[in-house]
Amino acid sequence: MPLYGSSRTTGGILRGRALGNAPNYADYPDIGSAGRVLVYVSKANPAEVDPGTTRVTTTIRHPTTKTIGPVIRELHRQFTPIQKFIDVITECIYVLEGDLWGVKGRYNDALEMDDEVDWIWEGNIYVLQLLVVMYQSLTYMFC
Repeated sequence: MPLYGSSRTTGGILRGRALGNAPNYADYPDIGSAGRVLVYVSKANPAEVDPGTTRVTTTIRHPTTKTIGPVIRELHRQFTPIQKFIDVITECIYVLEGDLWGVKGRYNDALEMDDEVDWIWEGNIYVLQLLVVMYQSLTYMFC
């Protein structure tokens, strides 16, 4: 194998820690910081729910996390309507991503997939906006 200008093939100084090979704490400075989750509950098509004009149903305090799983587990624990209707009504979880609601799936699917989420710095706290859409009929679903 040609060396392509390297001075040696063994005993290098980087030892597998080249930029991008190992996570750096500075890459994730905000994980675990105080955060607030704004929860909107609706029966409407997510495209019709505007967070700028729609009233927040409830808020919960939660440390910032890289994924959605811990957040919706805590929402399920604290917010009674989610506990009460989890088996009766089909729920779909959405996260505000820019100007659009990004679908994370039905409650159990969102827990299982545990997608990454982006917290937004607003004023003096990180904020995550969640939309919970409750469907009473399986024929009218956007999930």
